[in-house]
Amino acid sequence: MMKCPNHSREEVVGYCVVCGALGCVNCVKEYQSSWYCNKHYQPIQEQLDRKKEIEQSKRRVERQRLVVRTREGKTFYGSCLALNPLSTGFSLEMAESTGEPTGKTNRFNFNDLKAVFYVKSFDGKESKDTQVGHTPPAGAPMIVEFADGEIMQGYVMQRVNADTPRFHLIPKESNSNNISILVETAAVAGVYTPEEYKDKHRREIEAYIESHKQPGHSKEELLGNYHFERHDYSRAIKHYREGLKETPESPRLRKKIISSQYNIGMRHIKAHQYDQALKCMEWVLNADPENEHARHKAKKLRAHLAHNSKHEISAMDVE
Repeated sequence: MMKCPNHSREEVVGYCVVCGALGCVNCVKEYQSSWYCNKHYQPIQEQLDRKKEIEQSKRRVERQRLVVRTREGKTFYGSCLALNPLSTGFSLEMAESTGEPTGKTNRFNFNDLKAVFYVKSFDGKESKDTQVGHTPPAGAPMIVEFADGEIMQGYVMQRVNADTPRFHLIPKESNSNNISILVETAAVAGVYTPEEYKDKHRREIEAYIESHKQPGHSKEELLGNYHFERHDYSRAIKHYREGLKETPESPRLRKKIISSQYNIGMRHIKAHQYDQALKCMEWVLNADPENEHARHKAKKLRAHLAHNSKHEISAMDVE
């Protein structure tokens, strides 16, 4: 047997597949059925060490599932080991809306965001692995009105003012998929107590009705228009139906009800609630059989529900 050139008492066990150097067990290392000298094995060892460290880190710390929404209206999914609200931003390990990792990492600056949602699951469906106990909120009840018109109700644990860069909102609903919401103050139009918001809402409605009065439009129709413009389609339908009691043959009110129902269906699609979305589209088609938009959506929804009844459906295929 050949002796090792570096250790005369040791026998050669192999040669480096990179440089061809012969060596004993002290000079060469085996990896995936090949031998490497200590120099060329070093990068492999470093890669193995990094992989081991990442796996250990995953076992030690549960990543925070985050849904990030920008002020431009874009939505991103991913996970983060630690998000510091006092920093200028954070890094997100990106994922698809299904939760499948993309292998990419993006950096987000808080100044570009509307809010960061800490969620139980990306698709809104809880599993045994994503169940999180609900702690009754101890903060003050608040209503947050975003600059884009979205309204959120919940509890805040701190005093919020113009100098507060961002704050946590705990959802009011105990069954919400959101654990908490990190709200970017610059993206907010106002933060109100329930009493303040109720009074503000009343004054806004009175001003809207006064400025939009026109012949043939009842107060109920105007109330419906007010809520429709604010994307509160369910409440809009309620007022439009009340208006129909006064003018049962009004084609304008019926068209507005159909449009509201269609928008509710679109909202269900974006929330991955495809069964409810299909019911909405079918209702629209029953009321307006010539509605091509609803017909197109219903066709795609039926196809996806039939084909993926036991699998996750991608919202991007339907929207």
